[in-house]
Amino acid sequence: MDLSTVIEQVQMSEGVARGALKDLTHEQSLFQPPDGGNCPNWILGHLNLSRATWLGMLGAKAPWADDKYARYNMGSEPLADGSGAVDFAEMVNDFFALTKPLSEALAAASPETLAQSSPFDMKGDGSTTVGMMMSGMAFHDAYHLGQIAILRRMLELAPAVG
Repeated sequence: MDLSTVIEQVQMSEGVARGALKDLTHEQSLFQPPDGGNCPNWILGHLNLSRATWLGMLGAKAPWADDKYARYNMGSEPLADGSGAVDFAEMVNDFFALTKPLSEALAAASPETLAQSSPFDMKGDGSTTVGMMMSGMAFHDAYHLGQIAILRRMLELAPAVG
């Protein structure tokens, strides 16, 4: 599996994130959409947790404590009142701090590592590999960064791109 496209997409996500996260304050990051969904703080925390997990699948480690983003796991409760939220500026820095190590870990991934069974079973039949998870990473980033871009507009901030 050639991961060069995934590496390019990880780096492209950083560019999109710069626009989506620009000028968002911690208070704005706690904005709850009126018809349900998660606030920008939860979404970015979830992205940081996911990226750290992918990094771990490749044998590397995020530069923060393992439990820092545990609150942001898929299916966790929304941050209704902001309690337990990580400071948004810190989260933004953490997101950007992972681009280089994630790109390097992807470039160094062996075929054996990519063929290993993933701890997350996307297909529900036990056949999901680490390589499959890596190829889905770009979609995951784009999906959630798009959510933040929409929430920016709801907060009456400038568009994320353009």
